[in-house]
Amino acid sequence: MPTKLTDTYDKAIERIQQQPRPHVTLALRVLSWIACARRPLLVEELRHGLAVEFGKPFLDRENLCDARSIVMVCGGLVTIDSESNTFASHTLQSRNIFGACPPTSSRMPRWKFPGLV
Repeated sequence: MPTKLTDTYDKAIERIQQQPRPHVTLALRVLSWIACARRPLLVEELRHGLAVEFGKPFLDRENLCDARSIVMVCGGLVTIDSESNTFASHTLQSRNIFGACPPTSSRMPRWKFPGLV
């Protein structure tokens, strides 16, 4: 059992890394969106943000992930607050685990995902 908060997050990242590559990719995108958001994201906001494809002028609704899948791939780091219908992001943001993410930043989390970052 991890004794430090950072160890707990490292274990969660290890769980994420043990998933199939598409799940790891989705988890990395989810955690990046949540960590860099200026406020908690509504479920629909994150679903739509994840569905956007670079260079496409429209949103393909077939790219929308269901909320349960988003939570499942994130190794316990993400939950949905049922009262506000937002993804629980305060832990990631308040602990500053991923470092600063100014609005124009393309910085990714400090954890490395082999073959992805």
